Amino acid sequence: MPVFARLILKVTEENKGSAEEKLNNQINELKKENNIHIYKCNPQQAEESNNRWFAVAEIELETTDFNKFRNLFTKYNPLSIEILDPLKFEFGSYEFAEIINGLLEKIRK
Repeated sequence: MPVFARLILKVTEENKGSAEEKLNNQINELKKENNIHIYKCNPQQAEESNNRWFAVAEIELETTDFNKFRNLFTKYNPLSIEILDPLKFEFGSYEFAEIINGLLEKIRK
């Protein structure tokens, strides 16, 4: 089932250059992913807050592989995910448990 979504990636570093470089590295990794098509990518310049630098990017993408989409949660740790299409999902209990366990694993790290 194709999934069209908007992700917000955010990285935080000790200096502006490192924040922007880390964000660009994540974007480049995402662009290399199989079964992911990026429609829009808007990285912003890093900004300083509380002696730390953060950089964000808004990315719109589509994937035909729901498992690949689910793995984006743990691999890229986006600040937010907005699913634009489809508007409704149906999962079996095993699939739903896999999603929850993946998120729990990420929280524990």
